[in-house]
Amino acid sequence: MEVQGGRIDPRSGFRSSNSIFYSKRQPISLPPNHSLDATTFISSHAHQGHTAFIDDSTGRHLTYTELWRSVEVVTSSLSSMGIKKGDIILLLSPNSIYFPVVCLAVMSLGAIITTTNPLNTTHEIAKQIADSKPVLAFTISLLVWKIITTSPTLPVILMDVDGESSSSLSNSNTLEEMMKKEPDMSTLRSRVNQDDIATLLYSSGTTGPSKGVVSSHKNLIAMVQNVLTRFSKQVETFICIVPMFHIYGLAVFATGLLALGSTIVILSKFEMHDMLSSIEKYKVNVLPLVPPILVVMLNNADVIMRKYDLSSLHLNVFFVCIRYPDEEVGQYPMAYVVRKDGSNISGCQIMEFVAGQVAPYKKIRKVAFISSIPKNPSGKILRKDLIKLATSKL
Repeated sequence: MEVQGGRIDPRSGFRSSNSIFYSKRQPISLPPNHSLDATTFISSHAHQGHTAFIDDSTGRHLTYTELWRSVEVVTSSLSSMGIKKGDIILLLSPNSIYFPVVCLAVMSLGAIITTTNPLNTTHEIAKQIADSKPVLAFTISLLVWKIITTSPTLPVILMDVDGESSSSLSNSNTLEEMMKKEPDMSTLRSRVNQDDIATLLYSSGTTGPSKGVVSSHKNLIAMVQNVLTRFSKQVETFICIVPMFHIYGLAVFATGLLALGSTIVILSKFEMHDMLSSIEKYKVNVLPLVPPILVVMLNNADVIMRKYDLSSLHLNVFFVCIRYPDEEVGQYPMAYVVRKDGSNISGCQIMEFVAGQVAPYKKIRKVAFISSIPKNPSGKILRKDLIKLATSKL
């Protein structure tokens, strides 16, 4: 594989001449308009969606009409406050339906959003504030003390709504007040380009000092394009259990899925029961997971299937893939599947589903149904037992 500047290793994507790893996937096409911000790019996509966000704990929701009006008025309010292109805005908040409103409004101005983990200590937050130098902070009343302690002069906007605020902070505005205003269309704003900085997110600092990572509007637009190609163009209902202050949560749930018209059920923090109950209550179709949560679900599959109705999810089975011996090709993928109670899903349906998600050589060629997946006491799947079961029937 050759590119300008040297050869790229076809297996790793690494180019030794500049020590850069390149993706082996086809490049994502980006909009030709250089003067484009991520917020405008997302809002410009037509779709059939109605409800954008649902708060799992309160049932409060934002329709797409309400979402984009809120973004418009918050953008206008920030501009009237003097927030301008290049300013850093700190966001200290758990997941909420208003987290995306703040991010989208800040980015539409060309200002830069920097998020921080609500669990961070005041010392960690102080270091991020000293490094990023924000001119304004958004937070909730339960966390505002962390900002007051670390940076007493930093202006704060509280994100609590409907009388939720319990803060005695006298000089703070509220997001709720902002969203009640009419937008001022006369305010002049700077042009935002794709190469301008959109976010400044910090690493967790678990393996060393926390570091700020810059992402441009072009970076976010590329991530949104990736979401558009990865997920169905149908209007789906997703559930967000990952933190929006992390790039995964920000790029997918707070921004990217909005271009599809998806409905996103938001959990302020992860609890297994809350997640499963919300899937059942809101008929969630798609459940993106991080590996640790998937492992917990697999280890408790029988209990979960008895207690919760997860039939709205696209594929409601648990399966394990093994290598099945074959005289012609040596071996090929085989799946052992545990059906949900009452399910009559067929082997052909499972093979068709998997075929649409993986490379041709990874397609499942054989399916067998069993009552449970064998695991050791710690929950690790015993693939060797499944291989023995498969080969015993040869």
